[in-house]
Amino acid sequence: MSAISLAHEAQLARALEVAGATLAGRAPEAVPVDELAAVLYGQWYAVPNAPAALLAAAASERSSRHTLPLAAILRATHPDAEVWESAVVVRSGLHGTVVVRMEAGGIRAVARGDLTPEVTGKVGRTPEPGDRVAVRARAGGLVEGGWWRTWGGGCRAGQAPAGDLTRIYLGPRADLIHLLVPAVLGALRDLDVPWLFKVGSEWPMLARPDGAVLYLPDTAVGLAAGDATPVVAQLVGAVGGLVSGSGTGIERACRARDFVGARPR
Repeated sequence: MSAISLAHEAQLARALEVAGATLAGRAPEAVPVDELAAVLYGQWYAVPNAPAALLAAAASERSSRHTLPLAAILRATHPDAEVWESAVVVRSGLHGTVVVRMEAGGIRAVARGDLTPEVTGKVGRTPEPGDRVAVRARAGGLVEGGWWRTWGGGCRAGQAPAGDLTRIYLGPRADLIHLLVPAVLGALRDLDVPWLFKVGSEWPMLARPDGAVLYLPDTAVGLAAGDATPVVAQLVGAVGGLVSGSGTGIERACRARDFVGARPR
């Protein structure tokens, strides 16, 4: 077994410290696994790491970008933000959305800012059933539960792919977040499977090692067969230089014992 780095040794020591405080004299078998996992995730894994936080602060001093709403930047940098498709309004949807039938097939619920009437005289008016409109091809782009989300490949709106899945964690560099979204989505463009990508919607969240998370079916990543596929290599190559020193992490079936790390080259 190869020696681990001092940084990883320190991380493991911190995990043991958090776990020890959780046990607090109780026998390990007396502590529910879900309870211990939740504590380790919240107090150890998902806490902001110092190097990323310092980098974010330095980026803030050099640029005024951090004063802008992060979700707005993420929406604007989506590769499909200015790609428009024809549709017909069906009805009003939940939370101010508009349900449309796409000319290419399928039904979508889109935000009011993601559609425009094809007849200029109706600009600014409430869309009505039967109106012909153009909608952004971008799926999602809205914030829910503190996360900005987008998806594709037939994934249910805002939901992770069904079945056994793999989560790929990215520690974004705050000063390069406007490049990370198109880099990740570009690597997924030709992948014909459901996927969900989410990014923390507030600037401090980018200092977390899971500031951005990609969900893919196990079969797409190849981890179910114990083998890293070109999908992973392509993704790691695409985000090289756009993530913090914590690099990327891959977790299969949401189990800590299956965690493997991969640093971009």
